[in-house]
Amino acid sequence: MAVMLVALQESDDDAKSFTPSWVVKGNACQCCRPALAQRPGDPNTLALVWRDVEFKPGTQNHPMVYAKTDDRRIKIAVSHDGGHDFGAAASVNDFDWYLQACPTIGPSIFYDPTGRRMGVAWFNGSADYTGVYYAESTDGGVTFSAPAKLTDDIVAEGFDLVAGFDSGGNAWVGWGAAGEHLQLATITRS
Repeated sequence: MAVMLVALQESDDDAKSFTPSWVVKGNACQCCRPALAQRPGDPNTLALVWRDVEFKPGTQNHPMVYAKTDDRRIKIAVSHDGGHDFGAAASVNDFDWYLQACPTIGPSIFYDPTGRRMGVAWFNGSADYTGVYYAESTDGGVTFSAPAKLTDDIVAEGFDLVAGFDSGGNAWVGWGAAGEHLQLATITRS
């Protein structure tokens, strides 16, 4: 079984040199870009989001032969020491997406300006839950709200989601939809 790892490196000279990398999480989808967010006012608190892959024995090497059984779910982990220890991963209440292929659509994670709210946006392609979703945490990423569906659109392959909070506390999520057009959703505090 192949395990894809998420690793970090540091630079303190504007990317002229980097420290050796260190592994922070395993079982990351090899094609979906992970995302990292720093909590405002707290440079040591970093939140990492990725599409997790649970490999089923005997299926990971032949996508044209085996049933689509690799389970892909959105997970996060939070570090309070500048990214060296991320602790246990938490689920973002994503739905099982069984897939034996590369979605190539990374999630987004972001804090509001106060650092008290954390938002996560992602695409899910399972038959019953196709679309873009948003969930929020107010306890530092321990638990998340029920996912809010933003659209039924299929996100175009290779288009990671972009997101952030505005100064009024509204979340904004953008994505490239299949058919080469961009979509934008606003999630208000209410």
